[in-house]
Amino acid sequence: MDAGSSLTLRAYYTRDFQPLFLCGAPPRTYEAYEGTISRWELHTTNPPLTAIDNRAMAGFKAALTSAPDVTSGATVNKHLRHIRRLLLAAGPRCGAGTQGLRRAIKVRPRMGQPGPRRIGCQGRLFIAR
Repeated sequence: MDAGSSLTLRAYYTRDFQPLFLCGAPPRTYEAYEGTISRWELHTTNPPLTAIDNRAMAGFKAALTSAPDVTSGATVNKHLRHIRRLLLAAGPRCGAGTQGLRRAIKVRPRMGQPGPRRIGCQGRLFIAR
């Protein structure tokens, strides 16, 4: 077993993701990722990257949804987006592969945002937002 196979999400974040992908990011971005990783460690068994699969992601999502301090679906989606970005950046180190994880943690579409509408005016067609 090599050192990369026992790398946890936080270890990957600290060693590789933070210096490469968050270089120069605002402090709130660092705080958001730190909060997400803390929640991951709280609500999961903190498996190594190679052991993270759809079942682990589904369990994390269920735990977030039932957590008393998470009041919004948008907050759950934010944490899932952060985990997804970390796993996609880790690439082949992930056991389930990135395609399977994309399906497992697909973020729900936003509701209440109207799409473009067509407005006709003197024979011309305009797209209004």
